[in-house]
Amino acid sequence: MRVTEIIPQHEYSEVIRQNKERKLWRENDTLSRILSMFMTEYAELVEAIETTPDIAYLIASEIGDLFYLAVKYENLQNSELPEGMQKVLEYALEICALTGLDPVDCLMMKILRNEVKYFAPIVNNGFNAQEAVAISKQFYVSLVGGEERFSHWYEEFGEILQHEK
Repeated sequence: MRVTEIIPQHEYSEVIRQNKERKLWRENDTLSRILSMFMTEYAELVEAIETTPDIAYLIASEIGDLFYLAVKYENLQNSELPEGMQKVLEYALEICALTGLDPVDCLMMKILRNEVKYFAPIVNNGFNAQEAVAISKQFYVSLVGGEERFSHWYEEFGEILQHEK
C-alpha cells in the first residue's frame, strides 16, 4: 500500500511543503524517528477510542497524525510503507468508515493545526527539537487557546477551508 492510493496529490503535497518549510523537521526526520512517532500516534488513537469514544475531534486528530506521518515516511523512503504501518492505516480507515470521518479531512485538519502550532519562525530559529516543541506549544496555547479552542474553531470554520475535492 502507498499513501498516495488513499490521500489525493494536493493534500500529499501540502504535507511535503509544510515539512520542507520547517528546517527542524527536515534536519531531524529519519525513517526510524517517523516510525517511532507513528507508533506513538497509533497508541494514542487506541487510547482515545477506548477512553473517549464520543470525542470525534480527538479521534480525527489521531487519524490525521497517522496519515501525516505516513506521508512523511513514504516520501522519505520513496516506496511502499512497511507492513506494520499499512495495517495501522487499514485500522484507521476502518475507524473512519465506522465513524463517518474522512481521512483526507482528518489530514487537512492536521496540516492546518501544524501550520499554527509549529509556526515556521519558531522551528526555523535554531532551537533544538525539545526547545522548539516547548516554545511552539506555549505559543499555540497563548495564541490559539490550545487543542480545545482549535477544535471548536475548526468545527465552525474547517469546512470552508477545504478545497474542492
